[in-house]
Amino acid sequence: MKIVKKIEINDEKSRIFFVGDLHGKYDQLLEKLNKISFNFNIDHLFFVGDLIDRGPKIKELLDRFIVEKNFHSAIGNHENYLFNYEKDDSWFTDPRTNSKDTIDQVGMKNLKYYKRELLKKQALILEIEYDGKKFGVIHGGIPDGKNKPFDWNKIKRKAKKHNRYRMNLIWDRTTIKKIKNKENLYNENIKGIDYVFHGHETIENYINIGNR
Repeated sequence: MKIVKKIEINDEKSRIFFVGDLHGKYDQLLEKLNKISFNFNIDHLFFVGDLIDRGPKIKELLDRFIVEKNFHSAIGNHENYLFNYEKDDSWFTDPRTNSKDTIDQVGMKNLKYYKRELLKKQALILEIEYDGKKFGVIHGGIPDGKNKPFDWNKIKRKAKKHNRYRMNLIWDRTTIKKIKNKENLYNENIKGIDYVFHGHETIENYINIGNR
């Protein structure tokens, strides 16, 4: 697993976009990209992870993601299941994952190929420099708590050292639950970065939490 992937975008004509958990909804993605006149040569699209499972066109989405040089993605909890399927059968046995959709569409014999290709392109943390600002993408979120790091560089360092913290970044729901329950956070803003984008949790509309 690649921990941090840094992307610098220097072309003044480029635009950047962020998209939530797609889960194989390839047609909906193309529809949205068409609406914004997405230029595949110069624009960049950043996925928050969870490209696989549950949707109708997982293979089509994966095949397109693999070949598009300006498509980038954080690792979602569903990709993490795929990355570990040979030593942990929970992706197969937990019905909530809907892994059957992925297996039926890509084929069991092709799982190793897609695992390998996704590991090449995805990373736990994306760090983007664009138009004088720094953007981060982490699938689940940055855990909220008294002794948790809220500095971007400290978050990256801890992720490189501790597997449990890496899983927290993929799976975290503490921040969004506190917001839904109208509880106070220890820290709304992440220092050392302008904006951070997350997915993972289903919400009706996007939510701003400090610079997240």
